[in-house]
Amino acid sequence: MLGRTLILSLCLGAALIAFGASGATAKPGEKGTLTLPAMPPITKVAIDFACTLTPDQGRVDKLDCHNTGGPYPYPPKDTKVYKVRDPISRATLTLYPDGEVTLIVYVKN
Repeated sequence: MLGRTLILSLCLGAALIAFGASGATAKPGEKGTLTLPAMPPITKVAIDFACTLTPDQGRVDKLDCHNTGGPYPYPPKDTKVYKVRDPISRATLTLYPDGEVTLIVYVKN
């Protein structure tokens, strides 16, 4: 479990850096894309996301992402939820049986 959490943390961090490097700022409704790399055993292939970055609750920004390019090709039989939390952020990656994937990240600014 610790290994999965570490892998997910590293990949989510890389994804957030890529989203930030694309020029996204914390303006209401700011949109962008990011690609979450494959993270075996959590995901087997890279997943493309369309994201919206919005200020939430004053000093916290919310990154709300949904997969694009069709359903995830290896959906789980049951909904799978992976959570990562650190002192400045919390993230939830959810894989659904219908192939939808969501990534929700809250970051203190």
